[in-house]
Amino acid sequence: MDGFSVAVPSFGLFPHKFRLSNRCLKCENLLSEAKILNFPTASPETNDGRTNGRMMRGGGDDKRRLAKGHFEISRRRIFRHNEFIQLMPSKVMRIMAMDRLWAYLSCAAEALLDEELLQEHKKKDGELMALATDIQRREGMDLPKDVHSIFAELRNNESRPYYTLFEHLALERWDFAVRSIGEYFNAKKEGQIAADELRFFVHLVILLRLSGKCFTDLPIFDALIEQYSKLLQQMRLITIVPFYLYHLSPEKSTEKMLDFLMKLTFVSEQKEVLENAMKIGFDVPNLCRDVYRRFKDKHNFGPNIAREALRKAAEELILAWKWLAFCETETVWDAIIEANFLLRKFFLYGLMSEALQLMQLAPEKLPEIALRTFQTEFPDKEIPTKLKDAQREFDCYQLYFEAISRYSEWQNHVEGNRAPELPTKLSDERWARMDIRRRTEYELSVQKARDCLQKYYRLVETRAIEILEVILKMSDGWLVTIPLRDEDLADEEIVERAEDFVRIRKDYLASLLQKLIDIYHRSDMPMSVLDTATLIMDPIYCLYKALDKEKLQKLLKSISQAGASLL
Repeated sequence: MDGFSVAVPSFGLFPHKFRLSNRCLKCENLLSEAKILNFPTASPETNDGRTNGRMMRGGGDDKRRLAKGHFEISRRRIFRHNEFIQLMPSKVMRIMAMDRLWAYLSCAAEALLDEELLQEHKKKDGELMALATDIQRREGMDLPKDVHSIFAELRNNESRPYYTLFEHLALERWDFAVRSIGEYFNAKKEGQIAADELRFFVHLVILLRLSGKCFTDLPIFDALIEQYSKLLQQMRLITIVPFYLYHLSPEKSTEKMLDFLMKLTFVSEQKEVLENAMKIGFDVPNLCRDVYRRFKDKHNFGPNIAREALRKAAEELILAWKWLAFCETETVWDAIIEANFLLRKFFLYGLMSEALQLMQLAPEKLPEIALRTFQTEFPDKEIPTKLKDAQREFDCYQLYFEAISRYSEWQNHVEGNRAPELPTKLSDERWARMDIRRRTEYELSVQKARDCLQKYYRLVETRAIEILEVILKMSDGWLVTIPLRDEDLADEEIVERAEDFVRIRKDYLASLLQKLIDIYHRSDMPMSVLDTATLIMDPIYCLYKALDKEKLQKLLKSISQAGASLL
């Protein structure tokens, strides 16, 4: 035969082939190896270069002699290796487990080559067959010659699961590899597996799943990833957690991601985590909606809830609302709807500092952004009534806070807290020493300062009155919902919203009217105070309908006191 190939088992990882030609390359290499092991390669009388050269050129007897020598070399190598292993301390054997693995692999490869060599020469040499039989009789037939027997031998002195896993991977038994990881994982309590082991297992199972090697969706996949995600959170490696949670089973991936997001408190971490979640493939806008919805379901508002509990719930929901602001245009509709919901509840239960905090957090032009986004996505469609109504509600809250701000500015001016200062009054002695020119300059500066003060006062007063009248004279009314249709009566949220508006208008419109009366009264404008009574009873605005009897009586009493000054 011209030649043949001896295939050394690749074990799924290490593909090699040794080729033997007519000259039997294996035999050619025996001389150098025999010298290392002190094995006689020829008789003394033929131990010169010429004789060895003839042997390597293919003499039949010489090749058979070398073949016999190879069997003896292999036998000695295996025996020496086994004796060496038996003499090694157990601690050293654990350290050198990988070296032992490769030694077993090398011996197995040699054994396979021996068999191929025997098949090549057995027809011509019965003595060679007898030698092989004698070696097998003395050594036994249980020498490791395949992957399974090699790893079985290795496991006699090695208890770590690494080599069991290595065997399954070498044989491409992917499901068995995952199961062996599962058995090891389940035998340990949480926290007993080293971080590097857990990391290796997680990356391996993810790789097997992504490559399609493991077709069975085993529970160990999720258990490993969940525990590794907890470890990353403990190590504050927050930003890479989404890359692992994404590889959970579909029914768990989103839920565990939401659980993780709810624990984040720093805005910088929240933004970076969302960026990575989007890179790996999560639906980030829906994640933001679901996170907020979870917080909303967890924290309720109601008349029977204690004040401190209401404030705590308000703080949590304000932080949760930020999730809706992260995605900008994708969640702007949800952002304005939920901002209105929170502001409505804050107004209803008197949580005005929390309402102001949320208003400062929200973009000033949030309604405009929502409308512009809708028109961009649906250029040929009319803006929905619900979106227009949401825009109007948000504007009502903004107007109220603007009115409160201007009224506070006017009040600070009246009380002298933030008014321009007049020049310091001179003492009589200093005034007497001044000449006519300096006295005139001083009097002019005082008059100029008084004019500026009066002008500033009128400006602040006018600004406060204007914004209050804008709210009180809104064409459709401040915080008035669109007329409810019959089908809306079946929607609890729509009905609840309308009822909240009625209660808010009753309290806050009375407060705004009282502020307007206060400005007129302290600015010495009694006729304007009387005009407020006309405004309350005006059928165009119907403010009196929004007020209860007690608040209406209180307002009319304030108006009558101002009118008495005209008598």
